[in-house]
Amino acid sequence: MVTLRLNRDDRDLVRDEADRLVLLLQTARDEAVLQGALLALEMGSDGYRFLRPDDKGEFAAITESPLGPREFPPRMDVRLDIEGQLPGKRQSFVLDPGGTLPAFTVVFTLNEARWWVIGQQDGTIRSLPTPDAQTS
Repeated sequence: MVTLRLNRDDRDLVRDEADRLVLLLQTARDEAVLQGALLALEMGSDGYRFLRPDDKGEFAAITESPLGPREFPPRMDVRLDIEGQLPGKRQSFVLDPGGTLPAFTVVFTLNEARWWVIGQQDGTIRSLPTPDAQTS
């Protein structure tokens, strides 16, 4: 007997959003390395955006795809925890040309469903069903 599930549940939505963030962070990290320039991620409760230095050396939002601004789906709660940083309404961190990152965790929650994005200082970024899941 085979069952076909057509509707997506909350777990699918949080996993998809976490996987999207991982892909975008990897793209931004690679761009920072290839161009030898700083990029940053700024995240709030409503969404996130990537930034790059402008002509004045101040960070400005990237508006073109794929690193353009992204809003979170309705009712999704997202929390960014960055090692050594106090939680705030809007948080950010820099992706440097060396490929390193601050250690961070992003938790996506929708009702009872949760999914984690874990970033490590060596530049590794993973999407996981639990914060301590092992990948091969």
